[in-house]
Amino acid sequence: MIHSIKNILPTLENRLWRSFAPLMKIFFGTLLGAIFLTALSALQKISAGYPLHLNGFFIPFFAGGGAGTLITYHLEQVKRLNLEVLEQELFQRNLINNMPVGVVIIEPATHVLIGVNTAAEEMIGSPAADILGKKCYEIFCINTKDACPITVHGIGFDNRETRVRRGNGTMLPIIKTATMAKTHNRPMLIESFIDNSSQKKTIERLQERDTFIERIMSSI
Repeated sequence: MIHSIKNILPTLENRLWRSFAPLMKIFFGTLLGAIFLTALSALQKISAGYPLHLNGFFIPFFAGGGAGTLITYHLEQVKRLNLEVLEQELFQRNLINNMPVGVVIIEPATHVLIGVNTAAEEMIGSPAADILGKKCYEIFCINTKDACPITVHGIGFDNRETRVRRGNGTMLPIIKTATMAKTHNRPMLIESFIDNSSQKKTIERLQERDTFIERIMSSI
């Protein structure tokens, strides 16, 4: 029981800190704004030779506090939004990286591979460092440099059987889907693919069987 309470306490402390930290920042921002504008007002009065009276600092004190509150609140909102965007990007990156299908991200203007997930690395047979920076037609859509159905012919969606050139030079049959997407207002070409080699082998075996049966039937 004591051990479980010890485990819970750090979590409660973190939650309380996350709840009160923004309020504390706004409080100190308000205080700093009030002190700054009050001090600035005092310096102006001293330089102008005016006497310093307490009631003469009410307006700069509250005005500075209000400005400090607004500025601190705005900064906290910007920080929160940035954190949300980063968390969303991290979630999407982890989601794509853990997908059981190969996924690559391509810069459409240059056809350069700029993103690759773990499944794609395994199917291509090369680490990301050896894949990123290459042109997509060096690995996918072999010998179709100027015939991309999406970037050249303007087709919004492409699904086909093709092959991918592996790191050892062999060709792997795949079923590939490609489509355009936007991230940070930048167009990106997203390609996902699955290994089609087992299906190809099954088809080849069926074709060999049919050919064998035809030979037998023709010899009868």
